[in-house]
Amino acid sequence: MSAGELLTKNYLQDYYLKKLSYNSFIRSAERRSVLTAMDVERLKDEVKKKTRSCYGRLPKKTPLNVKITGETKRESYVIQNLIYHSRPNYPVTANLYLPKDGPEKKPAVLCTCGHSSNGKAYGLYQEFARHLARMGYISLIYDPPGQGERIEYNNIPAKRNIRHGTYVHNHLGNLMSLNGDNFAAWEAWDGIRGIDYLLSRPDVDPKRIGVTGNSGGGTQSSHINCLDDRLAFSAPSCFVTQFIYNLKNELPTDAEQVIPGWINQGLDMADFFVPHIPRPVILIGQKKDFFDYRGLNAVYEELKRLYTIAGKPENI
Repeated sequence: MSAGELLTKNYLQDYYLKKLSYNSFIRSAERRSVLTAMDVERLKDEVKKKTRSCYGRLPKKTPLNVKITGETKRESYVIQNLIYHSRPNYPVTANLYLPKDGPEKKPAVLCTCGHSSNGKAYGLYQEFARHLARMGYISLIYDPPGQGERIEYNNIPAKRNIRHGTYVHNHLGNLMSLNGDNFAAWEAWDGIRGIDYLLSRPDVDPKRIGVTGNSGGGTQSSHINCLDDRLAFSAPSCFVTQFIYNLKNELPTDAEQVIPGWINQGLDMADFFVPHIPRPVILIGQKKDFFDYRGLNAVYEELKRLYTIAGKPENI
């Protein structure tokens, strides 16, 4: 074989495509055997055990130590700037959008940010948080690690080339993998503790808390939906597809999108949602997004079938 032929071959790519194709074939055959509501319940339990084992052991909950640092009044809502600690001495910067009017207890939404360098201050993310507030939802939007007010390496000259977002996530993720930890679970924990804060508020209806976010926020929304039993609904945007499409399209991958053992357990992206059927879910995507909409449609069809068997087809 010539050097030119070697360069045109991608043996690692071919290996994983074959592996995922085989996994998909086996998985589809197994899922077709789910025919009754009792089968769905058994599948939910099985998938929940597998997914939780992939994320690993989550930390113990410690005091949030919430501090309100400022307030801005608008015509129909108020913005509170706050800091809470998802882990000891690990602050999360956030904005809380509070509707001025409405019932004593209001529904709430945890708003997760995509890979904007300025995090929650990004214009479109401010817009969706305040739009939810105008609609009567209490919305909590927070900075992911390495974004917005949570810059990790700004004061370390040797690491200033590790800028924001994916640079930080992948650097941290690689280090965590050496210690048996994973960045997806670490980042999701910030959101789970955000839900804890919402539940601590007397003006939040504890039975009506949801999560939504776009791109990297769609990733986080999917993780949080999978890990937290207390949510009432979720709406991840521009993340959900099938892993095989990410591989076929040779997409770059952020550490937050890599859950150790997930594929080896025979899981795919639909399994972020299976454990909580029939919890209401809206799957959002775009035709020309990075994440292939053909995979999004396939995930929807798989889940729609399971929701229908469970008697709640309208919930997805």
